[in-house]
Amino acid sequence: MAEGNCAKCSRYLLIVFNFLFWVCGGGLLGIGLWLRFDNDIYKKLEDTVQLELDLPSDVIFPAAYALIAAGGFIFLTGFCGCCGAIRESFCMLGVYITCLIIVILAELAAGIYLAIQRADLEDMFHTHLLSEVRNYTIDNNSSMDYIQKQ
Repeated sequence: MAEGNCAKCSRYLLIVFNFLFWVCGGGLLGIGLWLRFDNDIYKKLEDTVQLELDLPSDVIFPAAYALIAAGGFIFLTGFCGCCGAIRESFCMLGVYITCLIIVILAELAAGIYLAIQRADLEDMFHTHLLSEVRNYTIDNNSSMDYIQKQ
């Protein structure tokens, strides 16, 4: 396939960036699998989540599954983009473009949802923030005393 300098440059940039995405996706996938299947880290995270973050320990496994799903998707997308550009495979580049279209549509759907639910989300964050500020106490903190009186 005959290429000009700009086409070669864009091809090499596609290879480099998708290789980085592939490595990052593999990292996320590895971290998610590690969180899901290592009992020692689960016990440490359970204590941290319950005591320091004040969250139920039920969030560890869904977070691990979310990391596995996101890492697997990014891994597949980066692999298809990188190898498709190296081998000039239309099939792999087609899968890559399909994955990118899915990401764009998901972002568009999330943006529309947030625009529709904006008022409810603002109220939820406002009430949660006010309750956290009112319940936050440190001795001899005059600025917190002023905020709590408001």
